[in-house]
Amino acid sequence: MAIYCSVGFDYQAFENPFREHIEIEGRSDYIYLLGAKKDFDNLKKIENIIDERESFGPFKAKVELILFDISNISNRVHFDGSEKYGSNAELNSNLFRFEGMWSILERHKGLLKSTSTHHYALPSGKHSNQYIRVANAMIDYAEIEFIALFCLKDVDSITELKYIYCDTGGIIPVAGAVCHLVSYLSGSPQCITYESFSSYDVLRADKKYRFGSAENSLFLISASAFGGLVDDLRRRYQSLQSAKMIYLYSFGRLEGRTVLCEIEEKSKDKITAMAEGNCDLCRSGSIPLRIKGDHLQPEDNQDTESITIRQADAPKWLDEFMMFLKEKKLVSVNHRRSSIHTQLTQTSAHEIFIDLQNVFEELGKNNKLDAEWSNFKCRLGQLLNNAVSCKVKRIIHLDNPGSKIFAEYIKSDMELSGDVKIIPFNLKDNAKYFSQKFAQENCKDNTLVVASVVSSGRELLGLSQVLRNLQCNHGITYIVGLDRLSSSSIRREFQSNLTFGEQPNDFGLFVVKSIELPHSNESSVTVWDQERQFLNDNLLPMIETLTDSQGGEAIKGIKERIDILQNSHNSGLINDLYWKSSQGNVLKLRPDTAFLKKKNYQDDWFSQADVYLLVTALLHQLRHGENGNHSKRSLQQHAHQKKILSPVNFDRFNDGVLQASLLRAANAAELDYKEKKFSMMMRELILYLTQQESLAQNGGPGEALREFILCIAMGKMQLALEDIKSINDAVTQASKAQQDPILWAFSHYIGDKILNDTGR
Repeated sequence: MAIYCSVGFDYQAFENPFREHIEIEGRSDYIYLLGAKKDFDNLKKIENIIDERESFGPFKAKVELILFDISNISNRVHFDGSEKYGSNAELNSNLFRFEGMWSILERHKGLLKSTSTHHYALPSGKHSNQYIRVANAMIDYAEIEFIALFCLKDVDSITELKYIYCDTGGIIPVAGAVCHLVSYLSGSPQCITYESFSSYDVLRADKKYRFGSAENSLFLISASAFGGLVDDLRRRYQSLQSAKMIYLYSFGRLEGRTVLCEIEEKSKDKITAMAEGNCDLCRSGSIPLRIKGDHLQPEDNQDTESITIRQADAPKWLDEFMMFLKEKKLVSVNHRRSSIHTQLTQTSAHEIFIDLQNVFEELGKNNKLDAEWSNFKCRLGQLLNNAVSCKVKRIIHLDNPGSKIFAEYIKSDMELSGDVKIIPFNLKDNAKYFSQKFAQENCKDNTLVVASVVSSGRELLGLSQVLRNLQCNHGITYIVGLDRLSSSSIRREFQSNLTFGEQPNDFGLFVVKSIELPHSNESSVTVWDQERQFLNDNLLPMIETLTDSQGGEAIKGIKERIDILQNSHNSGLINDLYWKSSQGNVLKLRPDTAFLKKKNYQDDWFSQADVYLLVTALLHQLRHGENGNHSKRSLQQHAHQKKILSPVNFDRFNDGVLQASLLRAANAAELDYKEKKFSMMMRELILYLTQQESLAQNGGPGEALREFILCIAMGKMQLALEDIKSINDAVTQASKAQQDPILWAFSHYIGDKILNDTGR
């Protein structure tokens, strides 16, 4: 692991981000700290923090300092490694430069790739299947300063630097960081001018740019395919022959050029670059996107593809898992993470929460089970026979109620000795406790690690890091009730990280059931948190200022909904996910839905949370599953090809609960119907629902009308303004006819905050 410490950093701000990184990525045998020699004291304090945080049992990370400073002889930046390990600091710094700059570009999606419909016309005039837009990576100051450091490495005398010229305003932050570095390292403020010369625009015949002295200038060029800009600049401006010119990124090796990061070996796809008149991509029908403006932004030539959901889009596991859920109420939404020994936090929201605690409690009672739970118990028994060794002396479970009950069930079902200990583990609080406890025990015994449900794998991987350093005999086995990792590739990586020791599969891993859902904690704000914030901060204050006769009832209904959402964090929502119909009916799934093989089921078999899981699984499959990766019907978004859910979906799946689930589970980009033809389709659908709303009984058309209008009011569903006005006029009339204060409140908000604010 290599860590860059920006100059003048605060060492006290280091520990928490470092701890979080270790918990996610695991420990490292070697840690290199790259920092300024002037910051040596703070770097040593960080080394002490690492020693304390990384020391578990016999393990101790080797930490090496690589220091940079200005040479007293040449005034150039140079690197020194600590004598502690005798490494080649210059060699390591070059490796860190390449790996670090590639990581920065990749993480911030700075390498744009063509699609089947579009490719890039670069500023040089060449056509390419890829384009490096460094401006995308100008996000984090420490990363920007890291790039700036290596821009200075080959400058002959940094204290003589007076001018910095960038080919695009998008990398001006790098120039600013260069100025800061020069001032800090030299010990005195430096007056350096920096500006953009707008790339190839400076070569136009009608342009004459006034550059400063070449000997005191540094040119930063964001990226290049062939390195032609340097030659063109020097031909056009003869005074620049001696100026230092540096490419931050290039596709490949540029002979006679200074390039900080060549990406060709890192890019997964072969990079092609062809002359405009001889472009294979153009001949295949692909459209060239021009790179334009000082910030070198691809032109907006986006097309829209609408996706209609089909029965075949359902993942293979979905039907069986829905039958596993029926009538059990195992799924909830907007649920804060359950923990035995740690308080709930505002950063641990689960959009979808699956709790198997009741499953393991029921299995332990030996009552008659339905077919799906019997199959689960049978498979679990088979896995336990393989997973549980006669040498097991302890069962460690993750710090949540479901995992605790699972551990107790295993001990009872396998008739383990009373001496077998059941121990909870919390990564944040218990690492040092485990270090002390295991240091006193004989490590020849085996440990069984139990997790009820795994959604990201972080806790198990964190526990694994601790146990590997404490139990030297590799006698660790993991068993998971439900693995809900988001993709097969993430699952393979998780399994490899958990089971790989000195050899593959040194540690055992057994999983009873696997499904694929979005990471349950991708955001601390769920769609229900967003609704609560909208109702509380936007809608309610506006309605409280109105004097209409429906205002009182609207305020009462809105406050009741806010209370439901506010109180849901501890136990989640199971059947209050959506607004009821105007007639007060709860939205339910009708029999014979296309996505379930079993028909004629009862309408109370599946809760609203179960249905939300079903729809989320469908959308997740289209975004990331096999269809999403390989099919033209993918919902994966691209900068120049927008994917939306076809309005036809709301006609085909006309159960109110399915429509509401689609509206909630969809991303905002997937409900962007501003394009005229799609806006008209949604307008006609919603107008039909408005007309039918008065007839809507449970399961009838219009029962989810409130959810549609809420979606528009919150700005998640985008339509043409004239269509929003038509819809809002109809909703206003319907709300008065049906005396629906909630629809009335939504329509008032749309009229006042969406239509009036835009001058309509």
